[in-house]
Amino acid sequence: MSLSAREEEILQSLEKALSDQYPVLERRLKHFANLSGGGWMVGIGFLYLLPGLGLLFLGLFSSSTWLGIVAFLVLNGGAYLASVRVNPVSLLRPNRAQSAPST
Repeated sequence: MSLSAREEEILQSLEKALSDQYPVLERRLKHFANLSGGGWMVGIGFLYLLPGLGLLFLGLFSSSTWLGIVAFLVLNGGAYLASVRVNPVSLLRPNRAQSAPST
């Protein structure tokens, strides 16, 4: 269900008011929105996590050490791929290049 024209006006006025009051928050949110372009990496990372968990349980039930090691590597690879585009520190600190005054 789409928003009505009145609801869209209200949301736009709230967005403008927030960006006027909190310009640093606006910069941080825009920076975070730019990072979301790699959402497919998160999906690929989760696709590695599922077989990794399956291998882990298979290794536990079969008492196979080598299978547990492979599962550990697959799980860590998936976790890395899922989190490679997310940088929470950049959300806490403003970007130095954007906040520096231009000369």
